[in-house]
Amino acid sequence: IEACAAVQDGPLRVGMDEMAAGLRAAADIVHAGVPRGPARSVPITITQATEPVSALVGAVTLNDVVMRQASRLAIATGAATVVALSAGFPHTYWIPMTVAWVLRPDLAATGVRVTARLVGTLAGLGISALIIGIAGAGFLPVMTTVAIGSLVFAAFLIPNYAVSTAGATMFIIGMFSYLGDPLIATMDARAEGTLIAGVIAMVVVLLIPSPTTEVLCGVLGRLAGELSRYAALVRGGATQAKRS
Repeated sequence: IEACAAVQDGPLRVGMDEMAAGLRAAADIVHAGVPRGPARSVPITITQATEPVSALVGAVTLNDVVMRQASRLAIATGAATVVALSAGFPHTYWIPMTVAWVLRPDLAATGVRVTARLVGTLAGLGISALIIGIAGAGFLPVMTTVAIGSLVFAAFLIPNYAVSTAGATMFIIGMFSYLGDPLIATMDARAEGTLIAGVIAMVVVLLIPSPTTEVLCGVLGRLAGELSRYAALVRGGATQAKRS
């Protein structure tokens, strides 16, 4: 609540005030005591939209966060596909797939994702070059690269995207080497494709930005209001249970 009150930026004040009011109301209600026993069971009716088509059509505007991200992703992957096909990249899926992985709803998150992808790709290429380049493209070195890459990718997919990208790159380089693709050419294509995909993602997110801070404040404000209303419902249910 104190953090909400400390925000002085004009456009954010509405969301912050709503959030603070909701949190304050919820805290006051919960401070009176948490219901136990039968009073904990509070019937809640969940209503469904009566006009799903109109609700869906109403979101078809660039002011909608989901619609804006969908448009951004469509433009970016389309541009990536055109670049990959026109430039004659081997395995043309790589550039649009990378764009889909790194493009986030805002500039900061996209920048972090692109950086992690580039760092992880270069690390994976370097480790693959050490194993396959030194030990040769025989079955044992290639399968060792694939096995290590698979393990690293699976272990770090959630906690660390850069490390998981390194594992995925090792797996891909190992598999392509097993299929007979030239090691150096494959590595060059992966590095160039990842860099191009990162540039495309950054350009698109700059051209179609999202006011994520203002939107987030509004969402958090509404969430705080719902928390206060839920707390009031719980307390009301507890009172009714005691009376019965």
